[in-house]
Amino acid sequence: MTTPGDDAPPDAERLRQAAAAWFARLRAPDGETSRPAFEAWRDADPAHAAAYERMERVWSRGAVLAAARPGQGRPRRRRGWPGLAWGAAAGLGAAAAVGLTVLAGPASLQLEAASIVWPRVSTRIDQIRRLDLPDGSRVTLDSDTVLATHFAADIRQVRLLRGRARFDVVDERRRFVVDAGHGAIETRKALFDVSVRPGRSASVTALGGRLEANDLDALAGASRAGRTLVAGERLTIDGRTGGIEVAAAPAGDQLWPEGLLDFRGAPLGEALAEANRYSLAKIVLADPSLASLRISGVFKAGANTDLAASLAAMFHLELSRSDTGGYVLSRAAAAS
Repeated sequence: MTTPGDDAPPDAERLRQAAAAWFARLRAPDGETSRPAFEAWRDADPAHAAAYERMERVWSRGAVLAAARPGQGRPRRRRGWPGLAWGAAAGLGAAAAVGLTVLAGPASLQLEAASIVWPRVSTRIDQIRRLDLPDGSRVTLDSDTVLATHFAADIRQVRLLRGRARFDVVDERRRFVVDAGHGAIETRKALFDVSVRPGRSASVTALGGRLEANDLDALAGASRAGRTLVAGERLTIDGRTGGIEVAAAPAGDQLWPEGLLDFRGAPLGEALAEANRYSLAKIVLADPSLASLRISGVFKAGANTDLAASLAAMFHLELSRSDTGGYVLSRAAAAS
């Protein structure tokens, strides 16, 4: 694991990246174990404390998740995967005034063991949804996601038709198989993300346990040998060429089930593509060259109004409204 601030660029960007990394780490399930190291970093330099305070202000301005429902506290953790959890937002309801809705609690799929149908469940663009599956496994559906399930006597099957989902699979005798369009992911006990973008790509990220990725050449009508993935690895299948790549999973891609976007030196164009998945008020760049700017920070998904304002201030850009109700970022006009 990289210590926040390691190999960071100098000055303001270095401080912003370090503050964002500490902000995310302290909000992990085991975040309190990092507090002494964080306090030592913060107290070592007034600039560290100021950078962290700025990160907290960005967070507070981007408020989008609702307060916990009366009578609901922090959810009890299930068997754990080190450093990861279903997290602090599991007790948050759908009463947010604006932005993203996180649904959690008693929702579940009630299916008969011998079911032969494929019930579907989906989310809106502004919604993240958590469900309990019949076997005790849990799934979190990201924004604009469609998923179908089939639980039978000898197999547990899920089809991810669109979007992204996180699976926390309990151990039992039946295989748990996720059909991701261009391949199938199989396990008996694991924590992992699967993403499907129709016509573009599919990916699986192992967060805990062991996965087998099979039928990876279904797109080409062939059958290539499967791949084994362990925690920290991501397998990506190009939906246009059928090309397969296995690489280390991005460090800042674990907080989305909590309604958080964690960017660590990400190109602005890619960061906006991710942020726009959670909001109807899209942020666009008037000048394509702005897409190469780098952004670091932890932001609330769905709060595009505040994100656009933060980006305009961060990069000294002009902010205007688009005809569709979104936002346009453009270079500031040169002073005459």
